[in-house]
Amino acid sequence: LDPRIHFALVCGSSSCPPINYYVADDLEKQLDMATANFINGAEVEVLPEQNLLKLSPIFKWYKADFSGSRGVLEILVRYLQNEEERNFILEHGSHAKIEWKDYDWALNS
Repeated sequence: LDPRIHFALVCGSSSCPPINYYVADDLEKQLDMATANFINGAEVEVLPEQNLLKLSPIFKWYKADFSGSRGVLEILVRYLQNEEERNFILEHGSHAKIEWKDYDWALNS
């Protein structure tokens, strides 16, 4: 099981990852890119000053696919581009408050 698939599957709603096509020869790179784009987009907010992570409910709904809460934190650290946010999760992530963002089921335009 590869949890990156959750950032490549598209349901057509506004909170879904963007639509893309995938090619077998580039699948690893494309899954990494889809995951990084999602984690560094609007569906993940790291607020160190509030000791808070605001996350897409995808992380809650499929927590088992990420190997639990620790796995969610690990994938965030792996793909977050902001060093301060990565360091916050490494140092305080297991004690941070988590709020689940609203999932926007409205169709993409």
